[in-house]
Formats: sequence, structure tokens, C-alpha cells
Amino acid sequence: MIPEDIHKKFDFFSKKISELDFVRIISHYDADGITSAGIIAISLLRMGKSFHATFLKASSPNDMVEILNENPDDFFIITDLGSGNLSVLEKYSDRIMVMDHHVPEKIEKFVINPHYVDIDGTKYCCSATLAFLFSTYLGENRDLGRFFICGALGDKQDIFSGLNKIALDTAEGIEIKTTLALDHEYLAESLYYLTDPYIDGLSGDRENVKEFLISIGLNPDMRVGDMRIEDNKKLASMLILKQLENKVPAKYAEKIIRKSFYYNGQNIHLMSEYIDSCGRAERMGLGLLYILGENVLTDVKDIYTRYKDTLLKELGEIKKKAKEMKKIVYYYVNSSGTASATSTIAARYIFPGRTVVAIHDDGSFAKISVRKLDGGRNLGEILRAIAPKFGGHGGGHIVAGGANIPSKNVESFLKELDRIL
Repeated sequence: MIPEDIHKKFDFFSKKISELDFVRIISHYDADGITSAGIIAISLLRMGKSFHATFLKASSPNDMVEILNENPDDFFIITDLGSGNLSVLEKYSDRIMVMDHHVPEKIEKFVINPHYVDIDGTKYCCSATLAFLFSTYLGENRDLGRFFICGALGDKQDIFSGLNKIALDTAEGIEIKTTLALDHEYLAESLYYLTDPYIDGLSGDRENVKEFLISIGLNPDMRVGDMRIEDNKKLASMLILKQLENKVPAKYAEKIIRKSFYYNGQNIHLMSEYIDSCGRAERMGLGLLYILGENVLTDVKDIYTRYKDTLLKELGEIKKKAKEMKKIVYYYVNSSGTASATSTIAARYIFPGRTVVAIHDDGSFAKISVRKLDGGRNLGEILRAIAPKFGGHGGGHIVAGGANIPSKNVESFLKELDRIL
């Protein structure tokens, strides 16, 4: 059952939107943000309403405020953004609805946030979860549940707990199977593109993948769908053993075996990666068109392939680039679209147990992604507090956060972060 506080707000805003002809959407640029916007957009179209969607990368409220000021007569739905900027946004409270899962600055009536009802938005509810549940108040939209799963997968959430479980039970047409995390047609290709789990020495290395598969008696050119039960068991055992030898914690090593989600035969895990890749490549509009069902799959696949190749190349270079301080391990990446993903992957599979900081510096500002996946102090709160001291802004969740800092202040920022942690 949807918590009463969220139900009341959904009911209020659904009535508000039913009276409108046009709605503006502002959302974040990642898988969760794009799917949130897509769910709302489809719901509005089904109601016969028009929309305009804008995607933002930074957590600073400046861009949002500019858009709000330029369109004073429009109503806005803001997804996967806003919780850290409520003091700024409250002056627009009569014409905005915020659905976000980041730790909120304070309680506001125009905000729907799982933290208000004691549900951890880091693990058990993403913005796409809220968007999907809200869509069921706007019409018969239970088939859109596949997109909430895309968002939750993109944010590495537990789909079987909290509000995610309520959304999963609400969703229509979802099939769940226990499989290996192999999302491509052929075995070697699937292992090459593995990033969750990332397997150091295999992921991103075609020759090593081929040699490994031959060494355990499997044909690299085998179709994943043709693998026998004993093939799957052998591969899973050998991959888990390899991860444990790499000192990867068992809970991450065992991610090669998963609960896999499908909708009408479509692999939702791959859908999520397609959408996320569009965001990382700054092609959020293409990701939205994909969700809307437009004929863009060829372009989306091309974006995905190029992004994954770039990501895997960056991951393969991390050990050489990384520098250690007392509490943190940090490194620079060449592509802004890989900072967030590499930090999450590195914290799980390359530097387990360490606080990992990925930095992309364009010469003026540095985008910084921070991950510490074994809990501890709240990274989002730390980054929100210290980033302004260095001329930037930051925020996030307990175990994952980000900041944007002037390039000249990065070294000082890293020293302060290391000191606080």
C-alpha cells in the first residue's frame, strides 16, 4: 500500500494536472531521470495533454530557477532533482511538483520524497518509482512499470523492497527469471561488456575473454540462449572464483547470478543500459524518444556501444591512474559521462572497501563523483556541506554523491574530503 502522505499528494497533483493542457518536465540526465520523465510524458500524452521536457546535469538550482522564471505561467513536474534546493524552490510552490529520492533539505508540501515516510531513497525508491506510482493516478498506466525498473536498475536499487516492491507489484506484464547477467546474444560479447559485475581482467578485454572461455571448455561464439544448465553453472562458478581471487566481496562477486526482468520478451536490464548511455552521451532526448516508442533503436544501440567501449577503456586504466590518500582513492577520467559509472564500479570491484573519487576536469570546472559502498558517514550531506567552501555545489545519497568544483580548487577539496572522512 502506498504510504498515506504520498497517496494524498498524488491525489492532489493528479487533480491539478487533469485541469491543465500543458505541463513542463525538468529531470536529471541519468537512467532514473530519463525514465521518470518518460513515464510522466507518456501519461500526459495518454491524457491528451502536451509537454516539454528539459534535462539537467548539475545539482545547482540555477538552471531550474532560470527555466521557472522564463515560464511563469506554466506548471512544472521536477523529477530526480530538487531535494537539495528546496529553500530556493519554495517560492514556486504553487506551480511545481517535485518527485525526488535524494535526501531532502526540509519538508515541503509540493515535494514527494520517500525519506518523508522513512523509506531510504538510496536503496528502496528512485524517482522513476514515484513517477510510475503517480502515473497510475493519471490513468491506466500499469504497463509503464518496465520503465520504473529501468530507473531502479540504473540507480542500483533493491527492487524487491520498500516502495520499489509496491511498484513492482503494481506493474503489468513483468516476467522475472533467475539467470546469469549476460545481456547480449553471444557469450564472449556478453562477458566483454560486463560492468555489473565488472570482472577485472575480463571485462573490456576480448582476447582475455576468449582465452578464459576456451580454458573452461566453453565456446566463445556460443549463443547465450543455447547454453545448457551445466554450462551456466560452470561459468558462474568460475567467474565468482575469479572475483574472489580479485578480493571482491562475495555479495558483489555473486552478482553474476541475478533476478532478471523482462517485458514482452524485452530484456529490461539492457533497456536500462540503453537509456543510461543516452544520458551519459548527453543525448537525453534520444533516450526519451526511445521510451516514447519512436523508431530510434539503431541510434540508441550505436550510442550504447560507443559509451560502453569508452567506459570499459576508462575502467581498464584506473589502476594505473589512481592515487591514494589516507581515506580516499582518486583518479581522473577523460569523459564526463563515465565519472559516475566508473566510481560505482571501482568502489565495488576494483577498490572494494575504499572511498572512490572520480574526477572529470574540463579546465574550468571539475565534475566529481564519490562512492563508498559499505556505508558510514552520509556522503551526500558531506558533499553538500563542503562543496560551497570551494566555490561549488554538491549533494547525493548516503553512499553516493557528487560535486561540481572550480578546477583550481580540486586539490584543496580532495584534502578536505579526505580529512573529514
